[in-house]
Amino acid sequence: MAAEGIKRNPLEKLPPETLQMICTLLPRADLKNLRLLSRAWDETPLPALLRTVYLRVHLQSFENLQDISRSEKLQKYVRYISYDGRTLGTYPFRQDVEEWMEHCACRGLGMFNTTKVKFLEQFTPTQLEKYYQSYQQYLFMQEHMLRRDYEKIMLRDALQNLPTLLGVEYVVPTFQDELEYEKARSLTSLSAVAQKILAEPESYHRSRESEGHFWTLLESACLSGHAHKLTNIRGSNIDLNRWNDTAASFTTFYENLPSLQDLSLEFQFAGHFDGETEHFATLIACASSLRFLRLSFDCFFGDETRGVVYLPQVITDDVFLQNLRRLSLEALVTSEAHLRGVLRQHRRTLRSLELSTIIFKRNACPDEYGSGSWVLFIEFLNREMDLDHVEFDGSFSNSWNEGWVVTRDVDHDIKNSSFDEIPPRSSDDRLLDRIKRLITGGNTHANPFTARSPDDHYSYGHNLPWAIKSDKSWYFEERLLQ
Repeated sequence: MAAEGIKRNPLEKLPPETLQMICTLLPRADLKNLRLLSRAWDETPLPALLRTVYLRVHLQSFENLQDISRSEKLQKYVRYISYDGRTLGTYPFRQDVEEWMEHCACRGLGMFNTTKVKFLEQFTPTQLEKYYQSYQQYLFMQEHMLRRDYEKIMLRDALQNLPTLLGVEYVVPTFQDELEYEKARSLTSLSAVAQKILAEPESYHRSRESEGHFWTLLESACLSGHAHKLTNIRGSNIDLNRWNDTAASFTTFYENLPSLQDLSLEFQFAGHFDGETEHFATLIACASSLRFLRLSFDCFFGDETRGVVYLPQVITDDVFLQNLRRLSLEALVTSEAHLRGVLRQHRRTLRSLELSTIIFKRNACPDEYGSGSWVLFIEFLNREMDLDHVEFDGSFSNSWNEGWVVTRDVDHDIKNSSFDEIPPRSSDDRLLDRIKRLITGGNTHANPFTARSPDDHYSYGHNLPWAIKSDKSWYFEERLLQ
C-alpha cells in the first residue's frame, strides 16, 4: 500500500528518445547530476555524457577511460576521444607552499599580479596547503604518463574495448585562447582540474611532445581495430615540421583510412620548406571519403617568404575528393588559378567554404589571372559555385593592388570539443554580409562591387576600378601590398 502512494516523477513517463533529446541540450555537469535524480535518469544521460570522452595527460584520466572501456554498460556509448595535451610545468622550486604560490599557483588561469593575490587571499593557509598537495599529486600522475610507453599501452588497452569509436582528436588550445582577467575569478568558474590544484595545465610545456601524443592516439586507434571505420581525425596547435618528421613512421596508418570523412589539422606557425608537407599531402590525397577538410597554418608575415605553405603543396591539381562538402583554409599562399581549380574540381558537392588570411601570388607559369584579384574571385564564387555557406576572416591580398582586412563577429561561446555543434550566426547589412549573400544567393542579391567613374580616383582609399563602400567588416589596407 505504501508503494502505491508514491508518486512517479512525470519525466519517467516520457519516451526514452525524448529524454535523450533533452540530455543533448544540457552541459556535462548537469548530465552527471541527472543520474542521481531517479532510476529513469540513470542510463538515459549516458549517450550524451559519454559521446565524447575527454582525456588529459594524467594517470587518473587514463584510468577513467580504461574503466569506461571495461564496462559493457558504458563502452557502447563512446564515439569520440578528445585528448587535451596541456601539461603542468616542472619548475625547480623547493618543497614548500610559498614557492608553489609564487611560481605555480594561478598559472594558466589568466590571473596575474594583484588579481592573483586577490584570488589567493580567499583561502586559508590550511586550504592552500591542501591545494599544494593536490598540485604535487597531479604532477606526479602527469609525469607517470610521460614515462616509458604508459600512454601507448593504456590507450591500446582501452580503445580495443570501444566497439563504436568513430573519431579521435588531439586538442591543445593556443596562447590566444587564454584570456587575461582584470578581476579575480570565482572558484566555481574554473575547470574541474583547476578547482583541485588552483592552476591549469598550459600548452607550451613539453611542446615538442605534442606531435608524439597525436600520432600515439591515432596509432592506438588503428592498432585497436578502428582504422577501417574512423570517420573523424582532428589535431590542433601542432608544429608542422615535427609532425611531418613523425609521420614518416606512420604511413601504414594514415594511408589506410577508408571511412575518414572529417579531417581538421591546425598547425602552429613555423618556417616551412619544400618537402615538409609531403606526408600531409599524401594523407589528404588518400582520404577519398572526406566530406569536411580544414587546414590551418596559424599565421604568417607578408615579408617572410620561407614561413608560408603553398596550397598546391598540400592539395595538388589531381586531388579529387568526390564527397567533399565543406572546405576551410587558413594562412596559405596560392595562385588564384589554383584555388579556382580546386573549387571547380569539387563544385558538384562543395556547399561550404571558409577562407582566412590567404595571399594570391602569380603563377609560376603565366596565366590569365596574373597577380589575382579577390573581387574577381568573389564574382567567380557567385557565378560558378553553388555554396550555401561562406565565411571570410583575417586578411586577403595579392601583394599588388588589393589588400583587404576582414573582421567577422567572434563567437565567445566556449566549446568542450570541436566535435560539438556551433550555432549559426545572424547577419546584418555590413559589406561582409552583402558579399556573403552575393555568393550564396546567386543573382538574387546586388553586387557590392560596382564600376567607378573614371574621374573618381582616390575617394575610396585605393585606386581599384570598383566603387566599394567599405566598413569595419571589410576594408582596404595598404600595408598588405608591401
